[in-house]
Amino acid sequence: MHLLILKKYNYIMIKNIFKFINNNEYEINICNGKIYIMNYKNVIDLSNSFIKIELFDSYLLIKGDNLNIKKLDNRELLITGKIKGIDFNDE
Repeated sequence: MHLLILKKYNYIMIKNIFKFINNNEYEINICNGKIYIMNYKNVIDLSNSFIKIELFDSYLLIKGDNLNIKKLDNRELLITGKIKGIDFNDE
């Protein structure tokens, strides 16, 4: 009986890992001059005054002053600076 529970647990764990890896939903949090983006696809362009990010179904353009990318890895992005505007578009 314990083997059956272990197999079911392993199946659920593998299923959750697969779901996490293939997750195409993004999350954006804005707080105190910081923007945290999870599950972005690519950083397209960046400067001190704007950063363009490709999401899975659209693009995000962040406008501001002294914009910096503080954390950059394959799933997470942290942007700091004075945020003046955020635009979403399909192009």
